[in-house]
Amino acid sequence: MLKIIKTLILTIFTYLLQATVFPLLPINNISGNIIIAMQAIIIVAMGRQHGFASSLIFGILMEVMVPSLPYLHLLIYPFLGVLGSIFFADKTDR
Repeated sequence: MLKIIKTLILTIFTYLLQATVFPLLPINNISGNIIIAMQAIIIVAMGRQHGFASSLIFGILMEVMVPSLPYLHLLIYPFLGVLGSIFFADKTDR
């Protein structure tokens, strides 16, 4: 239960940083994407299920609050979560 709460807090905090602070700090008109970095950290630290769940939440939040192309965020973040979990998740239970 504690891992779920940590994942949710990290997800919301990262989303708030991405949506509010990072558009104000562009370097050469390029804004950073902290969500992808946090997704990798959650996958490595907490495992596949938490990584995929956080990537779904990131995708939904970014799609709803920062619309650009229809369904772009909803597709790209879970795809990156699955791809990252293939390579970076802990596989000691096998």
